[in-house]
Amino acid sequence: MFKVRKKLPSVESVKEIFPLTSKLAKIKQARDTELKDILLPGAPSGKFILIVGPCSAHCIDATLAYCYEIAKIADKVKDKLFIVPRIFTSKSRSGLGYKGLVHGGLSHGFSNSEFTSHDTGGFGMVEGVLNQREVHYRVLAETGLSGADELVYLDLFEYIADLVSYVSIGARASDSQSHRLFASGLNTPVGIKNNLAGRLDYLNYALDVAHSPQEFSAGGYAVKSKGNKLAHAVLRGYIDSAGNHMPNYALDTVLKLIEQQVNSKHQNNNINNNQLINNIESGRATSIIIDASHSNSKKVAKNQIAVVGNIIANIKSNTTYKNTVKGIMLESFIEGGQDKAAKTFGKSVTDDCLNLQDTKNLILKLADNI
Repeated sequence: MFKVRKKLPSVESVKEIFPLTSKLAKIKQARDTELKDILLPGAPSGKFILIVGPCSAHCIDATLAYCYEIAKIADKVKDKLFIVPRIFTSKSRSGLGYKGLVHGGLSHGFSNSEFTSHDTGGFGMVEGVLNQREVHYRVLAETGLSGADELVYLDLFEYIADLVSYVSIGARASDSQSHRLFASGLNTPVGIKNNLAGRLDYLNYALDVAHSPQEFSAGGYAVKSKGNKLAHAVLRGYIDSAGNHMPNYALDTVLKLIEQQVNSKHQNNNINNNQLINNIESGRATSIIIDASHSNSKKVAKNQIAVVGNIIANIKSNTTYKNTVKGIMLESFIEGGQDKAAKTFGKSVTDDCLNLQDTKNLILKLADNI
């Protein structure tokens, strides 16, 4: 049985503490529009999306410091790249482990004694929902960048729905009917990752659900969604039966995914933008984001550099890949590596991350070659 600890603060009360002003709403709306124009093939923007940031945003101050630097380079490459800071405040876990800022972590400053890697966390979810909104609010207000977050707890999304421009459904949740249905009711781009086994058919099932009108329950109400045409595939690699990390960003995987979606075979460069638009509108195909981390990098942060290089080569050599792959995800923080004990400011407490300088160099390389 559950033991009730304390009622969470209302969404309205949390929003009053960190309100979305009319000025910030205009900034957010402009970014939302631009992002949608990139994701839909044939739209006016030819930019490339880069979702970049720490595996988990466990510390508000470190996340802000990182986003300040990302905002500077985002301005330099704005004609080529649309950068979305990765600000994941909830983490889906296969077992025990740190579950995100919404559970517990370093809210402000830096004190290892505040950090708890599992269970309820240092300050719990009551304070966690406040910190979740604060970090997204402050990044938007102080850098002009609206961020991305992972959809783990459906009932907590409303606390940040007006601040985020991108939502990720991770490999452990992409098979969840609740997450798929919820995605169908959002106006926000939703990147749905392939599951840990790399099943492309399951990924396409998830996209079919998210693209289509649905009826389900949410917040104690029976609701009906219109379907979310901005839901799209994220290829993050997979783990084979022997436990090995296997990549799935190569051209053959992208072609196979498209083939399954449109139920026809496309061997080379046979899909043009108009065909892609028709397929997306009919719910049979979608844009693709490549996650350069996780199994695609074999969980080694510096391997992301080579992955990005290979993606660039595929984009240059194949029209279908270029027309379909609309962006990349990277795991990056101020300091490279990982520190599960949280002893180093700006260092990941979960997955291994690229350091800031390597990230800046990679962003410039990507901008020069897209």
